[in-house]
Amino acid sequence: RLAPNPKRLPMSTRSNIIIKCGETTLHLYRHWDGYPAETGAHLLETFLDTSKSLGANAFVRALLADCEDEPGPNGNPRYRYEVTSGLHGDIEHAYSFTLQEWGSGAGSLIEFRYGRRPIGGELTWQEMPLESFAELVNSDRRAINLNIARLRHIEEAAYPMISVPKEVTS
Repeated sequence: RLAPNPKRLPMSTRSNIIIKCGETTLHLYRHWDGYPAETGAHLLETFLDTSKSLGANAFVRALLADCEDEPGPNGNPRYRYEVTSGLHGDIEHAYSFTLQEWGSGAGSLIEFRYGRRPIGGELTWQEMPLESFAELVNSDRRAINLNIARLRHIEEAAYPMISVPKEVTS
């Protein structure tokens, strides 16, 4: 049973991102919107945009530079991802990329895994190709589109779908 939320504050969907390359493992944390339709999609799009031609370093730099549209209360940027020491105990989603090399143009994917922790449960991991992960992201986005359309009394919401180019999977 969830604790009451008397002030009706927005609840977070926390996530961790693990990026492994050689002997190095980098852990990132994202406090808000950790579900596949948002964080999963952002990770997939950023990976597809950067790692194939620019390498793993570009992928990590792009994630760490990503900011919310609105600045924080002190006027400084609110970064979506922060470096952390390991998996947090309160996350609901986890994403893991194992990459070949850090250098430029060498960001080829060796393995991708997605982890889900139901409330009160254990984190379970599933290895999957990027095409399958894109389908999971799109399935989550279709469900959100239906909810948005229902809540706004509109015909259709337009959370865009994602596809993985053939050259990434070969």
